[in-house]
Amino acid sequence: MRLAVLTAAFLPLIAAPELTGVTVEAGTKVTKTFESFLNLELVEMSISLDGEEKDLPAGESPTKTMSDEEEVVFVDEYVKVEGGRGVEILRTYETLSDMSMQSITPPGSDETMEDLEEGESPFLDLTVKFVWDADEEEYVATFVDADDADDDLLEDLHGDADFLYLLSDGPMEEGSSWDIDIEAFDFISSPSGNLQINDPDSEDEEDDEAFSEAFNEGLEGEMTGTVESIDEGVVTILIECSVSTSFEMDRSDGGEGPVQGFELTFDLEGKLLWDLEKGTASEFELEGDVEMTVILSGDMQGMEFAQTQRFEGELKSSATFE
Repeated sequence: MRLAVLTAAFLPLIAAPELTGVTVEAGTKVTKTFESFLNLELVEMSISLDGEEKDLPAGESPTKTMSDEEEVVFVDEYVKVEGGRGVEILRTYETLSDMSMQSITPPGSDETMEDLEEGESPFLDLTVKFVWDADEEEYVATFVDADDADDDLLEDLHGDADFLYLLSDGPMEEGSSWDIDIEAFDFISSPSGNLQINDPDSEDEEDDEAFSEAFNEGLEGEMTGTVESIDEGVVTILIECSVSTSFEMDRSDGGEGPVQGFELTFDLEGKLLWDLEKGTASEFELEGDVEMTVILSGDMQGMEFAQTQRFEGELKSSATFE
């Protein structure tokens, strides 16, 4: 017994592995699948004239739901890896789909009107090379073997699809916590950036772009990461997210007309699993409650008119790396 104790005392100490970012070997390929689902339902509606709220008679509110489901799959080949990140990555987009549905049942009606939009992307089946510019601290994107592709599409892409924006700049040990830049919420919502997944039959593409830009400009709140455990080579990081955004959009086409205001709040929780042996993230999930208030305001026969609709729902976002 004593001999065993003495022997153990002189065994070399093995330090716990550190999470320093991407550590895969050059040439490694990883298939990354991102899925998100948003569902909202109208729970309250009101109108006001000259600031005086008018009660809607019972049964005079429509039934309204909105949903959006997106799937993004691409293969990242890490051509070069340095300093915890891929400094040269070849990304081939294999699946880029988005389906949004809006359904409305008018008051007193049994008929439901549905509007379905299915998005397509010009990036499908194309390969983009991302090269890390250390001086500018950003990726430079170029198309590979796609001479007829529009280079302007590359401006809004993100090279980091490894969740590095969720990690701490300092040591990450069990129990350690840190603040995450609010910009990470946009990266989570748009893996690889703006992939232009739009319905080719829709006439609202410019409105969608303006909505996304205003949404991101108005983001505020808090995001935090906490190392829950480091067990058998897997780091589990808990993510807490409480963010909001508010903005207005002019719907008048340049003239006098209605203004549409948006207020959204997200209270989400999730986790990121990082596989230290593989050298990349392995799984990610984030879900929780969403509230959205839409206020349409303008002039109606000399009176200030406002219609307020409040929605409640949930958001689920997930990713797997294989």
